[in-house]
Amino acid sequence: RFGPEIRLSDSSGDEENLEDVFNAHVRHEARARAMASLVLVRCVLLVAGVAGLVVRPPSSLGTPRSPHAVQLRRAPLRSPVRASLTSEPPRPATAMPPPPLTATPEPGTAPPLVADVHERWTKSTKQLATLGPASSTFEMLEALFLSGADTFRLNFSHGKHDEKRALVERIRAVEAKHGKPICVLADLQGPKLRVGVFDEANPKPKLLKGQTFRFDLDAAPGDDTRVQLPHEEIISTLRVGDTLLVDDGKLRMTVSATGPDYVETIVEVGGTISNRKGVNTPSVVLPISPLTPKDRDDLAFALTLDIDWIALSFVQRAADIAELRDFVNARVPFEIKEAGYPKIMAKLEKPAAVADPDSLKSIIDLCDGIMVARGDL
Repeated sequence: RFGPEIRLSDSSGDEENLEDVFNAHVRHEARARAMASLVLVRCVLLVAGVAGLVVRPPSSLGTPRSPHAVQLRRAPLRSPVRASLTSEPPRPATAMPPPPLTATPEPGTAPPLVADVHERWTKSTKQLATLGPASSTFEMLEALFLSGADTFRLNFSHGKHDEKRALVERIRAVEAKHGKPICVLADLQGPKLRVGVFDEANPKPKLLKGQTFRFDLDAAPGDDTRVQLPHEEIISTLRVGDTLLVDDGKLRMTVSATGPDYVETIVEVGGTISNRKGVNTPSVVLPISPLTPKDRDDLAFALTLDIDWIALSFVQRAADIAELRDFVNARVPFEIKEAGYPKIMAKLEKPAAVADPDSLKSIIDLCDGIMVARGDL
């Protein structure tokens, strides 16, 4: 140890700071050691590569790894802070044996599923699988998980509550078997606005570009000139020049006239229209709640299940997210709410949600995730 007060003088009388000399020597020695270590590492890698210890054949890049290389890591289960779409789960050291794998398939058949869960820990992009009747069994859920699914989406637009409860129980059984957290997302239907029904004599009339077509409150069956639109909030909000999209945007109309119980439109993009097709109003923000009575029943039920995320459809403004969060907070136990679960995802599928940058920023600030849905964007 040399202090700055210690100096070394030569015969000429010039003084040199001994501490600077010492520090320069230390830096030089550190660089020399670093270079030696680098050379050693390169030698080791070269020897290992030659010996075939770290070099894999190119064909292995596109095929499942050997079952002997599969490592399944346990993760804490049944915790409210368990699975996320946006963050990696912890990597505990405890490992469990891999599940039985299918045998090598015959030529022309599908390859066997390999539970390469180890690589799942380093996958930043998550894969979301929407479940339906064909993917509701334990075996299919497990196959989807082993194929890469990180999150299972429950579509509350279809199915019964008992079916959703059984799905969640099977998902958690797969999770427990493999010791890897699986995220469950409950997707609410949202305020899906639909036209009425058409006359049985012509149940699928074809609308031509340039023709007029009326939407009104009359419950009589529709034809190729008009149909019921049983949503007074749309009729009263639309103005001349506004746009209506029907059947997920397949048909496009522009409002040409309005009345107390109807809107007259000009068909811009024609096509076939039929019973109960969805209607959207991309040019206006409708004064309606984002939660229909069905959504409220579905959400109250979903909160009794072991879910991680709730997705809200047809978000128009930040107030929609605030209304959903208030509903959730009033029904979720305190300890789960304090842990930040369930998380809320805003589905952006209406132009009104993204047209105003300030409104979009407010939506992002209030939710935990964004899903860019197809919708009418």
